[in-house]
Amino acid sequence: MEEETRRVIDEIDEYGGVEKAIEDGYLQARIAERAHERKQKVDKGESVIVGQNYFRRDDQSDDFGEVFKVDPKAAQRVQEKYQRVMAERDSAKVEQPHIRDASTFHAVPLRCSNSRVIADQFPLLSSTRGCQ
Repeated sequence: MEEETRRVIDEIDEYGGVEKAIEDGYLQARIAERAHERKQKVDKGESVIVGQNYFRRDDQSDDFGEVFKVDPKAAQRVQEKYQRVMAERDSAKVEQPHIRDASTFHAVPLRCSNSRVIADQFPLLSSTRGCQ
């Protein structure tokens, strides 16, 4: 699963990043493709869904259910909403820190480096995340 996740992240990076992928409708298309593939596997019995295509009740219909259809305007709606948010937001407020009580806020780094600053300031974090 981790390898597949890395592959998807790399694919999006190669496309030009998340923002470009969203704006171009690439992510929406990939999600639609994947949903369609999964639906076909379930319908063909290649993927087991208990109660849907395997281990069903005797009185259940053999009908495979809904037909998956991609909304061709979905990507356009997402792009329009994104552009509207970007146009209407107050950029100055976006840049301001949103800390109500600075005494309880700590900027914790996501990755550990060989820096002793992390270990000195965040001993619990350092020990639980494998920092040295």
